[in-house]
Amino acid sequence: AAAAAAAAAQTSESEKAVRAARSALGKTNGQHTISGNVTMNSEDLPRSGLYCARNSAIVVPSGASLTLVGSRSKPFLMRSTRASGRTLWNGIQVQEGGSVNLTNVELQNASVTVTNPNSATLKNVFVSDTSDVAFQFTNCGSGRVSANGLFSYETSTARPDLGCIAVTNSRDLHLSNVFCLNPGRSKVLVGINNSDITVRRIAQVGIAEATTDWSNVFGFGANDTSTLIVAQNDVNTLS
Repeated sequence: AAAAAAAAAQTSESEKAVRAARSALGKTNGQHTISGNVTMNSEDLPRSGLYCARNSAIVVPSGASLTLVGSRSKPFLMRSTRASGRTLWNGIQVQEGGSVNLTNVELQNASVTVTNPNSATLKNVFVSDTSDVAFQFTNCGSGRVSANGLFSYETSTARPDLGCIAVTNSRDLHLSNVFCLNPGRSKVLVGINNSDITVRRIAQVGIAEATTDWSNVFGFGANDTSTLIVAQNDVNTLS
């Protein structure tokens, strides 16, 4: 009985959190700033997901924690209010000292940005049609970020330069199971600037041109001193 009561209370808190997010993100330029520890479950979302208006964003400031929990059958879905629009909202922005835990989450038309977090865990996160880099990690220190299952899908052929991930000023960052599809033939899937990262299993999905040239997958700035380790696979192309 006590366990059932605790589960009901958690569901109630999730429902309240979803209502607050819908209210803030449904407004143009709306910024939903997380306060304290907030958990939202996909079971509490509307059937079509959480719609986000132009220039809206979820912001996780220092000291706050956001947990979004979906399932494989019903991911936690957030999307632009315009089905054909890209970059009409500003996604999830984790600021310095904030914490985020994303499990089975899908963002349409916006990116995930993580900057010097207290902690960040991303598991099976799918980002599509952003017209921007899908995942951006900046100043992410050793042991504070866990990323396993990052999926990027960009349908626009007008932006062949788009990549999947940008990593800047980060140390000992480990990324696993990275999948990227861009029919515009983005050659650089992961952009690296002054960082040390390890990537385990990376694939270009549905791109006809297979390549084993790492320079076509990982991009470095001029005179960059970054280090990169690629483990447990060659570059794969899945058609």
